[in-house]
Amino acid sequence: MSRKDYLSLFLVSSLVVLGVAFLQSVPGYMDADYYYAGGVQLFRGKGFNEPFLWNYLDNPDGLPHPSHTYWMPLTSIVVALGMLLTGSEDFLSARIFFILVAALLPLWSARITYAFTFDRNKAMLAGWWAVFSGFYLIYIVNTDSFGLYMGLGSLFLFLAFVPRFDNRLLIIVGQFLGLGVVSGLMHLARADGLLWFAAAMFLVVWFNILRAKYSITVGCKKRFLVTWILFLCVTVGYLVVMVPWYLRNIQLYGKLLSPASSRVFWLTDYNQMFAYPAQEVLNISQWSSVLPIEHFQIRWRALITNLKTTLAVQGEIFLLPLILLGVWKLRRYTITQFASGMWLLTLFVMTIVFPLAGQRGGFLHSGAALQPFLWMAAAVGFEVVVRYGSRKRGWNSDMAMRVLGAGLILISIILSSFLLLQRVVGEDFSRPLWRRNWDRTAEIERELQRRGANLGDIVIVNNPAGYFLATGRQAITLPYGDEDTLLKLAIRYHAKYLICLLYTSPSPRDS
Repeated sequence: MSRKDYLSLFLVSSLVVLGVAFLQSVPGYMDADYYYAGGVQLFRGKGFNEPFLWNYLDNPDGLPHPSHTYWMPLTSIVVALGMLLTGSEDFLSARIFFILVAALLPLWSARITYAFTFDRNKAMLAGWWAVFSGFYLIYIVNTDSFGLYMGLGSLFLFLAFVPRFDNRLLIIVGQFLGLGVVSGLMHLARADGLLWFAAAMFLVVWFNILRAKYSITVGCKKRFLVTWILFLCVTVGYLVVMVPWYLRNIQLYGKLLSPASSRVFWLTDYNQMFAYPAQEVLNISQWSSVLPIEHFQIRWRALITNLKTTLAVQGEIFLLPLILLGVWKLRRYTITQFASGMWLLTLFVMTIVFPLAGQRGGFLHSGAALQPFLWMAAAVGFEVVVRYGSRKRGWNSDMAMRVLGAGLILISIILSSFLLLQRVVGEDFSRPLWRRNWDRTAEIERELQRRGANLGDIVIVNNPAGYFLATGRQAITLPYGDEDTLLKLAIRYHAKYLICLLYTSPSPRDS
Protein backbone atom coordinates (compact mmCIF):
# COMPACT_ATOMS: atom_id res chain seq x y z
CA MET A 1 0.00 0.00 0.00
CA SER A 2 1.41 3.36 -1.03
CA ARG A 3 0.65 6.83 0.25
CA LYS A 4 -1.19 7.42 -3.01
CA ASP A 5 -3.54 4.52 -2.22
CA TYR A 6 -4.35 5.88 1.21
CA LEU A 7 -4.75 9.40 -0.16
CA SER A 8 -7.19 8.24 -2.84
CA LEU A 9 -9.27 6.42 -0.24
CA PHE A 10 -9.28 9.44 2.03
CA LEU A 11 -10.25 11.91 -0.69
CA VAL A 12 -13.14 9.81 -2.02
CA SER A 13 -14.28 8.93 1.49
CA SER A 14 -14.23 12.61 2.48
CA LEU A 15 -16.38 13.55 -0.50
CA VAL A 16 -18.85 10.76 0.26
CA VAL A 17 -19.25 11.51 3.97
CA LEU A 18 -19.47 15.25 3.33
CA GLY A 19 -22.23 14.55 0.80
CA VAL A 20 -24.13 12.48 3.37
CA ALA A 21 -23.59 15.15 6.01
CA PHE A 22 -24.95 17.80 3.64
CA LEU A 23 -28.19 15.81 3.27
CA GLN A 24 -28.57 15.49 7.05
CA SER A 25 -29.17 19.02 8.31
CA VAL A 26 -30.56 17.82 11.67
CA PRO A 27 -29.87 14.76 13.88
CA GLY A 28 -33.02 13.01 12.59
CA TYR A 29 -33.84 10.55 15.39
CA MET A 30 -33.85 10.31 19.19
CA ASP A 31 -30.39 8.79 19.82
CA ALA A 32 -28.63 11.41 17.73
CA ASP A 33 -30.86 14.14 19.20
CA TYR A 34 -29.87 13.05 22.69
CA TYR A 35 -26.13 13.08 22.09
CA TYR A 36 -26.33 16.39 20.25
CA ALA A 37 -28.36 17.92 23.08
CA GLY A 38 -25.81 16.65 25.60
CA GLY A 39 -23.04 18.32 23.62
CA VAL A 40 -25.00 21.57 23.47
CA GLN A 41 -25.40 21.54 27.25
CA LEU A 42 -21.66 20.99 27.72
CA PHE A 43 -20.83 23.76 25.25
CA ARG A 44 -23.18 26.14 27.07
CA GLY A 45 -21.43 25.42 30.36
CA LYS A 46 -24.38 23.51 31.84
CA GLY A 47 -22.30 20.38 32.42
CA PHE A 48 -23.80 16.89 32.39
CA ASN A 49 -27.35 18.09 32.97
CA GLU A 50 -30.33 18.00 30.63
CA PRO A 51 -33.61 19.99 30.52
CA PHE A 52 -35.62 16.93 29.48
CA LEU A 53 -36.37 13.35 30.54
CA TRP A 54 -36.35 10.53 28.01
CA ASN A 55 -36.86 7.77 30.58
CA TYR A 56 -37.69 7.38 34.27
CA LEU A 57 -35.32 4.50 35.04
CA ASP A 58 -33.46 6.32 37.83
CA ASN A 59 -36.62 7.85 39.34
CA PRO A 60 -35.66 11.45 38.44
CA ASP A 61 -36.58 14.22 40.85
CA GLY A 62 -37.35 16.75 38.12
CA LEU A 63 -35.78 19.14 35.65
CA PRO A 64 -32.97 19.76 35.03
CA HIS A 65 -31.85 16.16 35.38
CA PRO A 66 -28.34 14.58 35.40
CA SER A 67 -27.57 13.52 31.85
CA HIS A 68 -26.22 10.25 30.48
CA THR A 69 -27.59 8.10 33.25
CA TYR A 70 -28.38 5.37 30.71
CA TRP A 71 -26.38 6.19 27.57
CA MET A 72 -22.67 6.87 27.99
CA PRO A 73 -21.22 10.38 27.48
CA LEU A 74 -18.31 10.10 25.00
CA THR A 75 -20.41 10.93 21.94
CA SER A 76 -21.72 14.11 23.57
CA ILE A 77 -18.19 15.03 24.66
CA VAL A 78 -17.00 14.73 21.05
CA VAL A 79 -19.97 16.85 19.96
CA ALA A 80 -18.97 19.54 22.46
CA LEU A 81 -15.33 19.43 21.30
CA GLY A 82 -16.44 20.18 17.74
CA MET A 83 -18.44 23.14 19.00
CA LEU A 84 -15.51 24.43 21.05
CA LEU A 85 -13.32 24.21 17.96
CA THR A 86 -15.62 26.47 15.93
CA GLY A 87 -17.21 28.48 18.72
CA SER A 88 -20.66 27.56 17.43
CA GLU A 89 -23.31 25.04 18.49
CA ASP A 90 -24.67 24.49 14.98
CA PHE A 91 -25.12 20.93 13.75
CA LEU A 92 -22.15 21.02 11.37
CA SER A 93 -19.81 22.03 14.19
CA ALA A 94 -21.22 19.19 16.28
CA ARG A 95 -20.24 16.69 13.57
CA ILE A 96 -16.73 17.86 12.69
CA PHE A 97 -14.96 14.99 14.43
CA PHE A 98 -17.59 12.44 13.40
CA ILE A 99 -17.06 13.41 9.76
CA LEU A 100 -13.30 13.16 10.20
CA VAL A 101 -13.53 9.72 11.81
CA ALA A 102 -15.90 8.52 9.07
CA ALA A 103 -13.46 9.72 6.40
CA LEU A 104 -10.57 7.89 8.08
CA LEU A 105 -12.36 4.56 8.61
CA PRO A 106 -11.58 3.25 5.09
CA LEU A 107 -7.89 3.90 5.73
CA TRP A 108 -8.06 1.88 8.95
CA SER A 109 -9.87 -0.92 7.15
CA ALA A 110 -7.27 -1.00 4.37
CA ARG A 111 -4.36 -0.77 6.82
CA ILE A 112 -5.55 -3.68 8.96
CA THR A 113 -6.23 -5.79 5.88
CA TYR A 114 -2.79 -5.08 4.43
CA ALA A 115 -1.11 -5.82 7.76
CA PHE A 116 -2.43 -9.39 7.68
CA THR A 117 -2.60 -10.20 3.97
CA PHE A 118 0.25 -8.10 2.53
CA ASP A 119 -1.95 -7.79 -0.54
CA ARG A 120 -2.71 -4.34 -1.95
CA ASN A 121 -5.74 -5.49 -3.94
CA LYS A 122 -7.47 -7.00 -0.92
CA ALA A 123 -6.59 -3.98 1.22
CA MET A 124 -8.01 -1.56 -1.34
CA LEU A 125 -11.13 -3.68 -1.72
CA ALA A 126 -11.71 -3.61 2.05
CA GLY A 127 -11.10 0.14 2.01
CA TRP A 128 -13.63 0.80 -0.77
CA TRP A 129 -16.25 -1.29 1.01
CA ALA A 130 -15.66 0.92 4.05
CA VAL A 131 -16.18 4.03 1.89
CA PHE A 132 -19.56 2.75 0.69
CA SER A 133 -20.58 1.00 3.88
CA GLY A 134 -24.24 0.39 3.13
CA PHE A 135 -26.51 0.88 6.12
CA TYR A 136 -23.72 2.28 8.30
CA LEU A 137 -23.01 5.10 5.83
CA ILE A 138 -26.24 6.82 6.85
CA TYR A 139 -25.27 6.98 10.52
CA ILE A 140 -21.49 7.25 10.90
CA VAL A 141 -21.44 11.01 10.19
CA ASN A 142 -24.27 11.70 12.62
CA THR A 143 -24.06 12.54 16.33
CA ASP A 144 -24.30 8.88 17.29
CA SER A 145 -21.75 6.33 18.50
CA PHE A 146 -21.49 4.28 15.27
CA GLY A 147 -18.41 5.92 13.77
CA LEU A 148 -16.62 6.36 17.09
CA TYR A 149 -17.21 2.74 18.08
CA MET A 150 -16.09 1.50 14.68
CA GLY A 151 -12.93 3.60 14.87
CA LEU A 152 -12.14 2.54 18.44
CA GLY A 153 -12.76 -1.11 17.58
CA SER A 154 -10.34 -0.80 14.67
CA LEU A 155 -7.74 0.80 16.94
CA PHE A 156 -8.18 -1.96 19.52
CA LEU A 157 -7.62 -4.68 16.90
CA PHE A 158 -4.63 -2.81 15.50
CA LEU A 159 -2.95 -2.42 18.90
CA ALA A 160 -3.69 -6.00 19.88
CA PHE A 161 -2.58 -7.87 16.77
CA VAL A 162 -0.64 -5.78 14.29
CA PRO A 163 2.51 -5.03 16.37
CA ARG A 164 5.15 -7.75 16.29
CA PHE A 165 5.84 -8.88 19.81
CA ASP A 166 9.47 -8.86 20.90
CA ASN A 167 11.49 -8.93 24.10
CA ARG A 168 11.32 -5.21 24.82
CA LEU A 169 9.20 -4.83 27.91
CA LEU A 170 8.64 -1.10 27.37
CA ILE A 171 7.01 -1.68 23.98
CA ILE A 172 4.69 -4.37 25.30
CA VAL A 173 3.79 -2.29 28.36
CA GLY A 174 2.87 0.59 26.04
CA GLN A 175 0.80 -1.74 23.89
CA PHE A 176 -1.30 -3.03 26.78
CA LEU A 177 -1.56 0.41 28.36
CA GLY A 178 -2.96 1.55 25.01
CA LEU A 179 -5.44 -1.33 24.99
CA GLY A 180 -6.61 -0.25 28.43
CA VAL A 181 -7.12 3.35 27.27
CA VAL A 182 -8.99 2.27 24.13
CA SER A 183 -11.23 -0.13 26.06
CA GLY A 184 -11.93 2.70 28.51
CA LEU A 185 -12.95 4.96 25.63
CA MET A 186 -15.15 2.19 24.25
CA HIS A 187 -16.86 1.90 27.63
CA LEU A 188 -17.24 5.68 27.78
CA ALA A 189 -18.91 5.46 24.37
CA ARG A 190 -21.22 2.51 25.10
CA ALA A 191 -22.05 0.48 28.20
CA ASP A 192 -21.16 -2.75 26.39
CA GLY A 193 -17.66 -1.34 25.90
CA LEU A 194 -16.99 -2.99 29.27
CA LEU A 195 -16.76 -6.24 27.28
CA TRP A 196 -13.70 -4.84 25.51
CA PHE A 197 -12.01 -4.10 28.83
CA ALA A 198 -12.60 -7.73 29.78
CA ALA A 199 -11.22 -8.72 26.37
CA ALA A 200 -8.09 -6.64 26.95
CA MET A 201 -7.54 -8.45 30.26
CA PHE A 202 -8.02 -11.77 28.50
CA LEU A 203 -5.39 -10.79 25.92
CA VAL A 204 -2.85 -10.55 28.72
CA VAL A 205 -3.40 -14.23 29.41
CA TRP A 206 -3.40 -15.01 25.70
CA PHE A 207 -0.14 -13.15 25.32
CA ASN A 208 1.55 -15.18 28.02
CA ILE A 209 0.08 -18.59 27.22
CA LEU A 210 -1.14 -18.99 23.65
CA ARG A 211 1.63 -16.79 22.26
CA ALA A 212 4.44 -18.10 24.42
CA LYS A 213 7.03 -17.70 21.68
CA TYR A 214 6.80 -13.93 22.22
CA SER A 215 7.30 -14.30 25.96
CA ILE A 216 9.52 -11.71 27.58
CA THR A 217 11.16 -14.14 29.97
CA VAL A 218 11.54 -17.88 30.33
CA GLY A 219 11.37 -18.16 34.10
CA CYS A 220 7.92 -18.95 35.51
CA LYS A 221 8.27 -16.47 38.35
CA LYS A 222 9.30 -13.67 36.04
CA ARG A 223 6.58 -14.57 33.57
CA PHE A 224 4.06 -14.44 36.41
CA LEU A 225 5.37 -11.01 37.36
CA VAL A 226 5.13 -9.75 33.78
CA THR A 227 1.54 -11.03 33.57
CA TRP A 228 0.57 -8.94 36.57
CA ILE A 229 2.41 -5.92 35.21
CA LEU A 230 0.37 -6.16 32.00
CA PHE A 231 -2.86 -6.62 33.97
CA LEU A 232 -1.93 -3.45 35.82
CA CYS A 233 -1.20 -1.62 32.53
CA VAL A 234 -4.62 -2.49 31.10
CA THR A 235 -6.34 -1.52 34.35
CA VAL A 236 -4.48 1.79 34.67
CA GLY A 237 -5.24 2.70 31.05
CA TYR A 238 -8.90 1.88 31.53
CA LEU A 239 -9.20 3.77 34.80
CA VAL A 240 -7.49 6.88 33.44
CA VAL A 241 -10.51 7.23 31.16
CA MET A 242 -13.30 5.90 33.38
CA VAL A 243 -12.47 7.07 36.93
CA PRO A 244 -13.94 10.58 36.45
CA TRP A 245 -17.21 9.07 35.28
CA TYR A 246 -17.32 6.54 38.10
CA LEU A 247 -16.69 9.33 40.62
CA ARG A 248 -19.58 11.27 39.12
CA ASN A 249 -21.89 8.27 39.49
CA ILE A 250 -20.77 7.76 43.10
CA GLN A 251 -21.53 11.39 43.82
CA LEU A 252 -25.01 11.08 42.29
CA TYR A 253 -26.06 7.58 43.31
CA GLY A 254 -23.51 6.31 45.82
CA LYS A 255 -22.47 3.54 43.44
CA LEU A 256 -20.34 3.04 40.31
CA LEU A 257 -23.28 2.58 37.93
CA SER A 258 -26.56 4.39 37.56
CA PRO A 259 -29.72 2.52 38.67
CA ALA A 260 -30.94 2.93 35.09
CA SER A 261 -28.38 0.44 33.79
CA SER A 262 -29.40 -2.36 36.16
CA ARG A 263 -33.16 -1.96 35.69
CA VAL A 264 -32.91 -2.67 31.96
CA PHE A 265 -32.16 -6.29 32.85
CA TRP A 266 -35.77 -6.73 34.03
CA LEU A 267 -37.43 -5.62 30.79
CA THR A 268 -40.07 -7.97 29.43
CA ASP A 269 -41.41 -5.42 26.92
CA TYR A 270 -39.24 -2.79 25.28
CA ASN A 271 -41.81 -0.06 26.00
CA GLN A 272 -41.16 -0.65 29.70
CA MET A 273 -38.02 1.38 29.09
CA PHE A 274 -40.37 4.34 29.61
CA ALA A 275 -42.18 2.90 32.65
CA TYR A 276 -43.21 5.25 35.43
CA PRO A 277 -42.44 4.72 38.21
CA ALA A 278 -39.74 2.39 36.89
CA GLN A 279 -38.96 0.68 40.18
CA GLU A 280 -42.54 -0.63 40.41
CA VAL A 281 -42.48 -2.14 36.92
CA LEU A 282 -38.87 -3.19 36.41
CA ASN A 283 -37.94 -5.57 39.19
CA ILE A 284 -37.24 -9.24 39.71
CA SER A 285 -40.78 -9.89 40.94
CA GLN A 286 -42.34 -8.61 37.73
CA TRP A 287 -39.68 -10.36 35.63
CA SER A 288 -40.16 -13.73 37.34
CA SER A 289 -43.94 -13.54 36.94
CA VAL A 290 -43.53 -13.91 33.18
CA LEU A 291 -43.82 -17.50 31.95
CA PRO A 292 -40.56 -19.22 30.93
CA ILE A 293 -41.92 -19.77 27.43
CA GLU A 294 -42.36 -16.00 27.06
CA HIS A 295 -38.77 -15.38 28.15
CA PHE A 296 -37.68 -17.92 25.56
CA GLN A 297 -39.80 -16.26 22.87
CA ILE A 298 -38.32 -12.83 23.69
CA ARG A 299 -34.80 -14.19 23.26
CA TRP A 300 -35.72 -16.16 20.16
CA ARG A 301 -37.09 -13.01 18.51
CA ALA A 302 -33.94 -11.15 19.56
CA LEU A 303 -31.76 -13.85 18.01
CA ILE A 304 -33.68 -13.73 14.72
CA THR A 305 -33.52 -9.91 14.63
CA ASN A 306 -29.80 -9.86 15.44
CA LEU A 307 -29.05 -12.46 12.78
CA LYS A 308 -31.00 -10.35 10.29
CA THR A 309 -28.79 -7.43 11.32
CA THR A 310 -25.77 -9.63 10.62
CA LEU A 311 -27.08 -10.42 7.17
CA ALA A 312 -28.38 -7.02 6.09
CA VAL A 313 -26.09 -4.56 7.92
CA GLN A 314 -22.82 -6.22 8.84
CA GLY A 315 -22.83 -8.48 5.80
CA GLU A 316 -24.70 -6.13 3.41
CA ILE A 317 -26.40 -9.35 2.15
CA PHE A 318 -24.01 -9.91 -0.75
CA LEU A 319 -20.82 -9.76 1.38
CA LEU A 320 -21.89 -12.25 4.05
CA PRO A 321 -20.91 -15.41 2.10
CA LEU A 322 -17.51 -13.84 1.40
CA ILE A 323 -17.12 -12.92 5.08
CA LEU A 324 -17.81 -16.50 6.13
CA LEU A 325 -15.31 -17.82 3.57
CA GLY A 326 -12.72 -15.32 4.73
CA VAL A 327 -13.19 -16.16 8.40
CA TRP A 328 -12.68 -19.84 7.58
CA LYS A 329 -9.60 -19.06 5.50
CA LEU A 330 -8.12 -16.95 8.31
CA ARG A 331 -9.28 -19.24 11.12
CA ARG A 332 -5.72 -19.89 12.35
CA TYR A 333 -4.98 -16.18 12.73
CA THR A 334 -5.23 -14.89 16.29
CA ILE A 335 -7.13 -11.78 15.14
CA THR A 336 -9.79 -14.02 13.55
CA GLN A 337 -10.15 -16.15 16.65
CA PHE A 338 -10.39 -13.05 18.83
CA ALA A 339 -12.78 -11.14 16.56
CA SER A 340 -15.02 -14.19 16.13
CA GLY A 341 -15.10 -14.65 19.88
CA MET A 342 -16.01 -11.00 20.44
CA TRP A 343 -18.76 -11.21 17.84
CA LEU A 344 -20.23 -14.30 19.52
CA LEU A 345 -19.92 -12.69 22.96
CA THR A 346 -21.67 -9.54 21.73
CA LEU A 347 -24.40 -11.63 20.12
CA PHE A 348 -24.86 -13.57 23.37
CA VAL A 349 -25.11 -10.46 25.54
CA MET A 350 -27.48 -8.69 23.14
CA THR A 351 -29.63 -11.81 22.71
CA ILE A 352 -29.69 -13.55 26.08
CA VAL A 353 -28.82 -10.91 28.69
CA PHE A 354 -30.37 -7.79 27.11
CA PRO A 355 -32.59 -9.20 24.34
CA LEU A 356 -35.02 -6.29 24.03
CA ALA A 357 -32.36 -3.60 24.01
CA GLY A 358 -30.25 -5.79 21.72
CA GLN A 359 -32.88 -6.24 19.05
CA ARG A 360 -33.81 -2.54 19.19
CA GLY A 361 -30.40 -1.34 18.07
CA GLY A 362 -28.02 -2.59 20.74
CA PHE A 363 -26.47 -5.33 18.60
CA LEU A 364 -26.42 -3.01 15.59
CA HIS A 365 -24.39 -0.43 17.53
CA SER A 366 -22.12 -2.92 19.31
CA GLY A 367 -21.30 -4.88 16.18
CA ALA A 368 -19.90 -1.76 14.52
CA ALA A 369 -16.64 -2.25 16.45
CA LEU A 370 -15.86 -5.38 14.41
CA GLN A 371 -16.93 -4.08 10.99
CA PRO A 372 -13.40 -3.33 9.67
CA PHE A 373 -12.41 -6.92 10.43
CA LEU A 374 -15.49 -8.15 8.55
CA TRP A 375 -14.47 -6.13 5.49
CA MET A 376 -11.01 -7.70 5.68
CA ALA A 377 -12.56 -11.16 5.91
CA ALA A 378 -14.79 -10.39 2.91
CA ALA A 379 -11.76 -9.39 0.84
CA VAL A 380 -10.00 -12.63 1.74
CA GLY A 381 -13.16 -14.61 1.00
CA PHE A 382 -13.41 -12.91 -2.38
CA GLU A 383 -9.88 -14.08 -3.21
CA VAL A 384 -10.92 -17.65 -2.28
CA VAL A 385 -13.76 -17.44 -4.81
CA VAL A 386 -11.49 -16.04 -7.51
CA ARG A 387 -8.87 -18.75 -6.98
CA TYR A 388 -11.60 -21.39 -7.13
CA GLY A 389 -12.80 -19.92 -10.40
CA SER A 390 -9.25 -19.88 -11.68
CA ARG A 391 -8.81 -23.57 -10.92
CA LYS A 392 -12.22 -24.78 -12.05
CA ARG A 393 -13.13 -22.30 -14.80
CA GLY A 394 -9.77 -21.13 -16.04
CA TRP A 395 -10.28 -17.52 -14.94
CA ASN A 396 -7.43 -15.08 -15.17
CA SER A 397 -6.92 -14.40 -11.45
CA ASP A 398 -5.62 -10.85 -11.78
CA MET A 399 -8.30 -9.87 -14.27
CA ALA A 400 -11.04 -11.48 -12.19
CA MET A 401 -9.87 -9.70 -9.03
CA ARG A 402 -10.02 -6.36 -10.81
CA VAL A 403 -13.26 -6.82 -12.78
CA LEU A 404 -15.30 -8.74 -10.23
CA GLY A 405 -13.89 -6.61 -7.42
CA ALA A 406 -15.02 -3.48 -9.24
CA GLY A 407 -18.44 -5.09 -9.63
CA LEU A 408 -18.71 -5.71 -5.90
CA ILE A 409 -17.74 -2.14 -5.17
CA LEU A 410 -20.41 -1.01 -7.62
CA ILE A 411 -22.98 -3.10 -5.76
CA SER A 412 -21.91 -1.39 -2.53
CA ILE A 413 -22.34 2.00 -4.18
CA ILE A 414 -25.81 1.11 -5.45
CA LEU A 415 -26.89 -0.33 -2.09
CA SER A 416 -25.54 2.66 -0.15
CA SER A 417 -27.20 5.11 -2.55
CA PHE A 418 -30.52 3.30 -2.35
CA LEU A 419 -30.52 3.33 1.45
CA LEU A 420 -29.51 6.98 1.47
CA LEU A 421 -32.36 7.94 -0.84
CA GLN A 422 -34.86 5.77 0.99
CA ARG A 423 -34.06 6.77 4.58
CA VAL A 424 -32.62 10.29 4.27
CA VAL A 425 -34.03 11.95 1.16
CA GLY A 426 -37.41 10.27 0.74
CA GLU A 427 -39.71 11.16 -2.14
CA ASP A 428 -39.15 14.91 -2.11
CA PHE A 429 -35.65 16.44 -2.31
CA SER A 430 -37.07 19.80 -1.25
CA ARG A 431 -38.50 18.30 1.98
CA PRO A 432 -36.10 15.52 3.03
CA LEU A 433 -37.53 12.71 5.07
CA TRP A 434 -34.63 13.06 7.50
CA ARG A 435 -35.76 16.45 8.85
CA ARG A 436 -39.52 15.93 8.65
CA ASN A 437 -39.87 15.29 12.40
CA TRP A 438 -37.85 18.39 13.17
CA ASP A 439 -40.09 20.56 10.99
CA ARG A 440 -43.26 19.07 12.50
CA THR A 441 -41.93 19.79 15.97
CA ALA A 442 -41.25 23.42 15.05
CA GLU A 443 -44.80 23.73 13.68
CA ILE A 444 -46.28 22.33 16.88
CA GLU A 445 -44.23 24.73 18.98
CA ARG A 446 -45.48 27.70 16.97
CA GLU A 447 -49.04 26.49 17.53
CA LEU A 448 -48.43 26.11 21.26
CA GLN A 449 -47.12 29.64 21.50
CA ARG A 450 -50.05 30.93 19.45
CA ARG A 451 -52.36 29.32 21.99
CA GLY A 452 -50.62 31.09 24.86
CA ALA A 453 -48.08 28.55 26.11
CA ASN A 454 -45.34 30.10 28.22
CA LEU A 455 -41.70 29.35 27.42
CA GLY A 456 -41.28 27.67 30.80
CA ASP A 457 -44.15 25.23 30.32
CA ILE A 458 -43.14 21.57 30.16
CA VAL A 459 -44.55 19.28 27.47
CA ILE A 460 -44.94 15.49 27.32
CA VAL A 461 -43.82 14.11 23.96
CA ASN A 462 -42.33 10.92 22.56
CA ASN A 463 -38.94 12.51 21.68
CA PRO A 464 -38.14 15.04 24.42
CA ALA A 465 -34.49 15.52 23.38
CA GLY A 466 -35.53 16.32 19.81
CA TYR A 467 -38.26 18.66 21.03
CA PHE A 468 -35.78 20.53 23.22
CA LEU A 469 -33.33 20.92 20.35
CA ALA A 470 -35.94 22.15 17.87
CA THR A 471 -37.69 24.52 20.27
CA GLY A 472 -35.60 25.11 23.39
CA ARG A 473 -38.54 23.93 25.52
CA GLN A 474 -38.25 21.52 28.45
CA ALA A 475 -39.89 18.16 27.74
CA ILE A 476 -40.47 14.73 29.24
CA THR A 477 -41.24 11.48 27.50
CA LEU A 478 -44.56 9.69 27.14
CA PRO A 479 -44.76 7.03 29.86
CA TYR A 480 -45.49 3.33 29.54
CA GLY A 481 -48.91 2.90 31.10
CA ASP A 482 -52.50 4.13 31.07
CA GLU A 483 -54.19 7.52 31.50
CA ASP A 484 -53.79 7.37 35.26
CA THR A 485 -50.04 6.91 34.87
CA LEU A 486 -49.93 9.86 32.50
CA LEU A 487 -51.83 12.08 34.94
CA LYS A 488 -49.57 11.16 37.86
CA LEU A 489 -46.54 11.87 35.71
CA ALA A 490 -47.85 15.28 34.61
CA ILE A 491 -48.59 16.27 38.20
CA ARG A 492 -45.20 15.20 39.53
CA TYR A 493 -43.16 16.93 36.81
CA HIS A 494 -45.51 19.91 36.32
CA ALA A 495 -46.15 19.16 32.65
CA LYS A 496 -48.92 21.24 31.04
CA TYR A 497 -49.20 19.93 27.48
CA LEU A 498 -49.42 16.46 25.95
CA ILE A 499 -48.25 16.18 22.35
CA CYS A 500 -49.33 13.11 20.41
CA LEU A 501 -47.23 13.10 17.25
CA LEU A 502 -46.72 10.17 14.90
CA TYR A 503 -43.05 10.36 13.93
CA THR A 504 -41.63 9.02 10.68
CA SER A 505 -38.53 7.45 12.17
CA PRO A 506 -35.23 7.06 10.31
CA SER A 507 -33.76 5.64 13.51
CA PRO A 508 -31.61 2.49 13.21
CA ARG A 509 -33.64 1.09 16.11
CA ASP A 510 -36.71 0.93 13.89
CA SER A 511 -35.08 -0.71 10.90
